[in-house]
Amino acid sequence: LVDSEPIANQALAELLSTHGLVLSPGEAEFHFKGLSGPDTVAKVRTDWGITLPLDFISRVEAVVWGLLEVSLKPVPGVEQAISVVIRSGSALCVASSTPLDYVKRKLTITGLLSHFEDRLYSADEVPRGKPHPDVFLYAAAQMGVAPARCVVVEDSLPGVQGAVAAGMRVLGYASEGGGAALRTAGAEVFGDMADVPGLLGL
Repeated sequence: LVDSEPIANQALAELLSTHGLVLSPGEAEFHFKGLSGPDTVAKVRTDWGITLPLDFISRVEAVVWGLLEVSLKPVPGVEQAISVVIRSGSALCVASSTPLDYVKRKLTITGLLSHFEDRLYSADEVPRGKPHPDVFLYAAAQMGVAPARCVVVEDSLPGVQGAVAAGMRVLGYASEGGGAALRTAGAEVFGDMADVPGLLGL
C-alpha cells in the first residue's frame, strides 16, 4: 500500500553497520523484507551471531519515522485499484507484520486510512508472524470470510509464504523485477497496481 521499504532498508542497514553487520540497503531488503521487528532481531542473531541491543528496533523506527513523515507516498496506482475493489462490493482489510499503531500512522500520512477504517490486523495480535499463516487466518476470521475465498496482495517472500500456508490466493507485487522468488513461493506475479482489478476479475 505504501512505499516505505527503501527508507526503512536504508535506516536498517545504517544501524546494523554500527553493530558490525555491513549490508547494503538492497541486501537488508533481501534478508528482512516482510519480517517483524522481533523476527529481524532474531534472524540477525541466528544467521550472523550478533545480539542486538534491546532498543535496536526503537532506534531504527525513530530514524524511519522522521523520514516517512515527509516523504512517504502510496504505491503508484494503489488508490485507483482500491477504488475499483470497493465499488465492486468486495471487502478490504490490512494484514501486516507492522504493529497496528504504525500501520494507522502510515495510512494516515498517505491518506489511505479511510479505505480500511478499523479493518487493520497485525502480527502482534497472533502467536507467530509471517512467514507463518497466523495473521492472514486471523484477518479472515475477523472479516468472516473463509480463507479459500481470500486474495492476498503481497510484496515480500515471507508474506507470500504465509498467505499460501493459509490457503489463500496470492498476488505477488514486484514492480522492479525480482518476482521469481515470489512466483516460486506460489504467487501470481504482477508489476503494476493498476492490474489488480483485472486480476480479480473486476
